[in-house]
Amino acid sequence: MITAIVQARMASTRLPNKTLLKIMGKPLLWHLLERVRRSKFIDRIVIATTFNPKDKLILNFAKNYGVDAFQGDENDVLDRLYRVAKKVKADNIVRVTPDCPLICPEVIDKVIS
Repeated sequence: MITAIVQARMASTRLPNKTLLKIMGKPLLWHLLERVRRSKFIDRIVIATTFNPKDKLILNFAKNYGVDAFQGDENDVLDRLYRVAKKVKADNIVRVTPDCPLICPEVIDKVIS
């Protein structure tokens, strides 16, 4: 199973709350997930967020959007990704960062293949 793990948190220092900022009426995270969903090879999308209370907004978004979300240590991104991959029993993962809201599904597929 190929799992896309999307890092998402509200406490960005460069642009706070960017994950859920609205662009054309939809949160930035929505646009990112829609593009990842177009990949031909991604079997599952999971959001990896933190235990920061601000990130409850991301958990709510994930629930409404229909994807799983897991929380982990705010200061250890690698551990967050590892724990998500282990929990969902991912064979392979594609790490998706929130700084790439216009990620190209064709590029994702090319990298996977």
